[in-house]
Amino acid sequence: MSAAPGQPIAVWRDGDLRPPRWPDPGLLSGMGVFETLLVTAGTAFAPTRHLRRLQEGSARMDLPIPNPEAFRAAVGALSAQCQGVQFARLRLTWTPGPSGTGCLLGTVAPFTPMERVRAALSPYRRNEDSALTGVKSTSYAENLLALRQAQRLGADEAILPNSRGDLCEGATSNVFIEQGGELLTPPLSSGCLPGITRELALEWGREAGLPVRETDLPVSVMNTTQGAAVTSALKGVVALAAIDGRPLKLGPLTKELAAEFRRRRARTRDP
Repeated sequence: MSAAPGQPIAVWRDGDLRPPRWPDPGLLSGMGVFETLLVTAGTAFAPTRHLRRLQEGSARMDLPIPNPEAFRAAVGALSAQCQGVQFARLRLTWTPGPSGTGCLLGTVAPFTPMERVRAALSPYRRNEDSALTGVKSTSYAENLLALRQAQRLGADEAILPNSRGDLCEGATSNVFIEQGGELLTPPLSSGCLPGITRELALEWGREAGLPVRETDLPVSVMNTTQGAAVTSALKGVVALAAIDGRPLKLGPLTKELAAEFRRRRARTRDP
């Protein structure tokens, strides 16, 4: 048997030898990006912003650029399966595919939102200078390990500093701190993911006249703040109930931002 250099001679899968076929590099090396969308009443929220981030992440990782029509067709077909489901999690994963021209994989499943979130400070740090900073990459093991470590401590989310010791983000969310009559969130230069919900919380909060802004914060602020929230596509804007077991209050600005986000999300499906 002969094969071109770099091409597989044989493939082993699920206990059997299979005919040789070039595997998806996304499976072998984590070269892929993904998006998670909230589906309510059979309709996905903010698909245009998620498509834009998927395309930007693909460009950053030197992947083929996802076709907008294929993306929207997948979102529409998967969302249509959620009739009668109050809340669903829609995930689209984009990899090079075996041919190198791109492969889109989608799944959808029901889930139950959390009303409050308990968090734990993570011993791991984000590298704000990483090649993957700001990319929602399928190379996600670091996030999962941080999350599992927090779960062993009885928390729902891990809060990570960056290499400078500044507050960065959660393992699966962005972070807002309520302090001094303001809502503060780390800037993208901290190394945090450009979250769609974070982006909308900043936009909608400012439009509603709320004092919300980006600023560098030491991670030690999590030891002293009396109120904080995390944001993500599935969580929306959710207040932290505790950090490292220390109870936190539901601050008035956090409560107002969460309510404003819910109102606008309900009436604007693709902001």
